[in-house]
Amino acid sequence: GGGAGAADDKDGKGKAGGAAADADDDAPSGKHRSVLILELERVEPSLMTMIFNDLRDYKRRAREAKTKCDGGDSSWQRVAGGSVHPRHSEQIYVRLEFLDYLLANSELEVTQAQLEQLWDELVVGALDDAERDRAFAWLRAAVEPKAYVVLPAPTMQWLFAERVTTSAFDVTGLSKSGFTFFRTYFLHVNLNLGHIAVDHSRLA
Repeated sequence: GGGAGAADDKDGKGKAGGAAADADDDAPSGKHRSVLILELERVEPSLMTMIFNDLRDYKRRAREAKTKCDGGDSSWQRVAGGSVHPRHSEQIYVRLEFLDYLLANSELEVTQAQLEQLWDELVVGALDDAERDRAFAWLRAAVEPKAYVVLPAPTMQWLFAERVTTSAFDVTGLSKSGFTFFRTYFLHVNLNLGHIAVDHSRLA
């Protein structure tokens, strides 16, 4: 049927014959599909709010747990994260992966306020180097060419101008992941602003 075929083609998984007919049985159509789209438009922004609220709440628990533990004791990670993802870096990873999944499957983009929270929680307020490197890797990937927008150009430029190129951000102590992040944003922002240009003749 037409509805299922269009959906299959959109996903790059075109099917023929009985498979497409079977898919039609479960696919919403007409008025029901319109209602579903309207519902998703209402839910998506609230999901973004939920993700960032959850990140804030988890980081609060993690800070409190770490404060109560002695020096090299890593038991705070299990206290903060539970038994499913006991390592702190895994807790950060699954949250960033879910955020990326939502962005890839919606029209949403990260706002300046949300980006500021992410920076303050995961870079400035990182509880270990692995967390900070995880944030740097996500931020770097966020500006790479892809089928959806994570950070609009003005938001990326704000981060670089107001957070990265300030005295509060020490570039001398950056890890490899941190330096790659810095280099990526330096090039993207300055290319977008026309401050530097690519010599395509040298790339030929």
